[in-house]
Amino acid sequence: MQPAGFLTGSLVGSVKASPTKIKPDAWNRFDVTARGDHFVVKLNGAVVLDAHDQKHAAGVIGLQCQPKQRIAFRNLRVRKLELPGRHQHSERACGDGAPALLFAGGWRHNDIGRR
Repeated sequence: MQPAGFLTGSLVGSVKASPTKIKPDAWNRFDVTARGDHFVVKLNGAVVLDAHDQKHAAGVIGLQCQPKQRIAFRNLRVRKLELPGRHQHSERACGDGAPALLFAGGWRHNDIGRR
């Protein structure tokens, strides 16, 4: 079960995303930009989260689904971003060495119309 108040696009347990409309029975687009501890999350073009969170400044990218739901993903892409003032091939792109990333893709699941 999704923790209370942590909507789609949230950094669960840390920062809550703004409410937004999820397209029922259609592909939704997610764009997540992570630059060190700064996260910008867009859902279908609308910014739902723009926050700093040191707890998530480094780690893994996870795709999640709630129990008893079916979810599908397509066109997933992750790319390293160049930071202003940094050489394109720098391995220490952010303060602690975590690279700046853009994660983008589409998703849909079978329970959207009921939420």
